[in-house]
Amino acid sequence: MKEHNLTMRHYPQSFELSTLGGWIATRSGGHFATLYTHIDTDTSYRMSLPYPNPAHNQCTIDFNDVTEDIYLQLIDITGKIIQDYVVPAGSHQLNINTSNLPNGSYYYLLKDVEGQTKTGKIVVVHL
Repeated sequence: MKEHNLTMRHYPQSFELSTLGGWIATRSGGHFATLYTHIDTDTSYRMSLPYPNPAHNQCTIDFNDVTEDIYLQLIDITGKIIQDYVVPAGSHQLNINTSNLPNGSYYYLLKDVEGQTKTGKIVVVHL
């Protein structure tokens, strides 16, 4: 496991830090802040959380320092694969088209060439 140095800055409001599977989420006043930071302990790449989430027409995930292809599957709540993506080596933004998806919860499954996986949730809401 890699060692990481984290710097804590003083802010006028109090913050609570919660780790969620390698993610740190800051919370102030009972609401999650919009910035999430990933602590990269198990993978050779860095990625953002999907945004915006809930999504309307599109959802984006930023990938940095990708050394080999990463495969992403978007899956509905029944387990059906809705979309497949390949993120090539380098730094990229993956734009997931959600305009034709019904309102609801979807899950993404990331798998790298080493077999490491990550999962997450994307909510689609059409107004």
